[in-house]
Amino acid sequence: MNYANIEQVREGLLSGDLVLSTNACVGVDCYEDFLEKMSREEVRSIGDTVAQACWEKLPGCEVNIMGSYRRGKSSSGDVDVLLTHPKYIKTIPRGALGELVSRLKHRGNIAHHLTHVEGMRESYPESEKARQEEEETLSSE
Repeated sequence: MNYANIEQVREGLLSGDLVLSTNACVGVDCYEDFLEKMSREEVRSIGDTVAQACWEKLPGCEVNIMGSYRRGKSSSGDVDVLLTHPKYIKTIPRGALGELVSRLKHRGNIAHHLTHVEGMRESYPESEKARQEEEETLSSE
């Protein structure tokens, strides 16, 4: 069957006639959200949230919002963030990006993510001891 619109795709998924990857299903679930544009203020707020979470693990990290925001557009469909650190020129601390994504997801800042990288986890360490052990692991690399 051919699918001409999002409603038909959703019907195909519900009936079992259509099977999509997990990432594609996120796209179907969030289709209307992807059509909406964000103001520069909202993009800046998201960038600030990412920066705060990043600085907790990597003090001194530079966080720059890129893409349409950097080009001065009045609205954006997504937020592109570039993270750099003077200590890490050719590599990043093992698991750092995954930890950042997990931290943001745990705090409710991320509803879905489409990538799985080292350091990501389904649950976030709740105990202080677990957090300290994680910090020691990341800071030793």
